[in-house]
Amino acid sequence: MHMNDKKADVSNYLAEKEKHCSVKMQDETPCGRELYDDKHCIFHSKKPDKDAKLFQEKLTEIFGDNSTEQYDFSNFIFPAGILFPDKIDKKITFFQAVFQGEADFWGKTFQDETRFHRTTFQREAQFTKVTFQASVIFFKAFFEGETNFEEASFEMVSFDGATFKGRTSFEHTSFESKADFSDAIFKSYASFSGTTFKALTYLIEVTFQNGVNFHAATFGDELVIYEEESFRIFSEKEVDFRYATFLRPEKVTFEKVDLSRFRFLGTDLRKVEFVDVDWDTKRGRNRIYDEIVSHTLTETKYFGLPPLIKKPDYPLIAQVYKRLRMNYEENLNYAEAGDFHIGEMEMRRKGEKNPFNKGIIWLYKLLSNYGESYWRPLLCWILPILLLFPFLFMYSGIERVTQSQSYYRIDYDFNPSSISLDKAGDFIKDYLKSSVYSLSVFSLVREKQYRPIDNWGHFWMVLESIFSPVLIAFFLLALRRRFRR
Repeated sequence: MHMNDKKADVSNYLAEKEKHCSVKMQDETPCGRELYDDKHCIFHSKKPDKDAKLFQEKLTEIFGDNSTEQYDFSNFIFPAGILFPDKIDKKITFFQAVFQGEADFWGKTFQDETRFHRTTFQREAQFTKVTFQASVIFFKAFFEGETNFEEASFEMVSFDGATFKGRTSFEHTSFESKADFSDAIFKSYASFSGTTFKALTYLIEVTFQNGVNFHAATFGDELVIYEEESFRIFSEKEVDFRYATFLRPEKVTFEKVDLSRFRFLGTDLRKVEFVDVDWDTKRGRNRIYDEIVSHTLTETKYFGLPPLIKKPDYPLIAQVYKRLRMNYEENLNYAEAGDFHIGEMEMRRKGEKNPFNKGIIWLYKLLSNYGESYWRPLLCWILPILLLFPFLFMYSGIERVTQSQSYYRIDYDFNPSSISLDKAGDFIKDYLKSSVYSLSVFSLVREKQYRPIDNWGHFWMVLESIFSPVLIAFFLLALRRRFRR
């Protein structure tokens, strides 16, 4: 073959190649389809007004070709209104594909592996009642509009690194196997209400910027919620785990998470593991978000009427505190368990309808902060009593009991002029003697050196004798609760 003929063949090859789309597919081979515009085929053309009808016809031909082993839609740019078959029986890839209009997969069934690697959904993504019978991957997919996975069924799914810009719903969705949302970002409200997670669920480094709802969700296996770097990703909006069900609670872990806006009403947390988490605090006490938002506003059905104030469900909030207390006590975290015990008793006090019982609980709080503070009975009650009652005995009058010793009587009146500087020493001595007597009364010593000389002195002695065992009992109980292990 002459050199000129070779050059001609090369030129013809290059000319022919330029007539076909050179966009690389997932396996790095060029697309090879005939051009629609100057550089791209109908599938890869970036023209905003490209022929959607022609696109649909060519796409239907691909699905009708039984010779292909898989469907490769890498870098495809889908215009609005494109339809997909009800059942897709082969492996399908949407690597770096772009859906310019609504992505409508309503009720579709994917029977083989499905990949949405780095796929961009510029409008609404509709996956309602879709069924993925094999694994599906949305690795770093970008959902710009509203996204709907309601009543969908996943075999194994990964949303690792995916971004959801619009509102997202996974309500009543079923995850049959592993569900991985690691590093996913939800910029708008997300709802997993009534969702069933039957296997391992990862919420590691996931960000919910505008609230999330797991109301009445069911977790059948291990759940891992972990956040390390941006420690307070959940702090701005509410995270709703109310009435969630953990079928294997011992495999549920909240690690390094800010729980100050998590709601757990009606959820059993007794076996759930909490590692280095943050709760909301008030006056140094950990408390749950359900207590903070217990007075919530509910919308009315009739236009123009103001919102109604929903009555707090104190028994259910107390139940959450009780379960958390049991959890922390079992794990020997007694300081935190004490906070949840206080929360439990506070809810019981606020929800108690019987005035007598309410008063008893209030007195329990007043004396020892529900048995959690040994400083309160010591500093607020025992010490003031031991300092005050000697004065009461001095001014009501006491006398020495033992007759063999010289008679000694302490009896002051309330006239301030009767006390002068030259008698201050005697006053202090009498106060010390009265303090010894008060201490003997408080400690319930039978044999005392002094006794009251009138009814008022006897009244103060009886009153102090009543106070002492109660306060000592509360002090020892709180001391034991704090240092019992």
